[in-house]
Amino acid sequence: MEEIKKLQQSVKGTDMELPVALLFDCVMRRGELLGLRYSDINFETSAVTIRNSLVESNDSKVPVLKNCKTDNSCREIVISKHTLKLLKKQKTIYKSNKLKLGKDFHNTDYVICKENGDPFLPKSFTRKWERTLEIYNLRHIKLHGTRHSAISMLLSEGVPMHIVQQRAGHKDARITLEVYSHVAKELFLRIKKV
Repeated sequence: MEEIKKLQQSVKGTDMELPVALLFDCVMRRGELLGLRYSDINFETSAVTIRNSLVESNDSKVPVLKNCKTDNSCREIVISKHTLKLLKKQKTIYKSNKLKLGKDFHNTDYVICKENGDPFLPKSFTRKWERTLEIYNLRHIKLHGTRHSAISMLLSEGVPMHIVQQRAGHKDARITLEVYSHVAKELFLRIKKV
């Protein structure tokens, strides 16, 4: 928890604040984060719908938008007020860049994108992640590790298993339990002591 808070504080006000918020709030995979578009966000209901994933192409030169990994990977998630605020701010930046760059702007509708609207190559976003950790002298964890940390955090905070399972996009709770049994066991022991 301390490392997550330190990460969130370190990236506050930078272009990595929103990606970090989305990774932890929505328990996203890298491809889901990069494939998120403004059309996937319902600003009225504070919901994000994960429909796609942006993945490396065979030649690793152009990212490819694919459907969700599985049916359960497609999911709607209610987000926090903080993440919603960051999304609104980012949409304003997107529109501003569109006006500023004119014909040089690519209106891709991606939330996490380059200044000109182009999507990130997944590998280049991973390098951006690694540089961010180095800049702020944070312990290196893989980008996918944020997903594990987010799930563990939710479980340790007592969020019901079926909600964690849904947010993570797991087919059933057994997958969540098998992978995160150490956290669930600690939670069970704490409850038993009370």
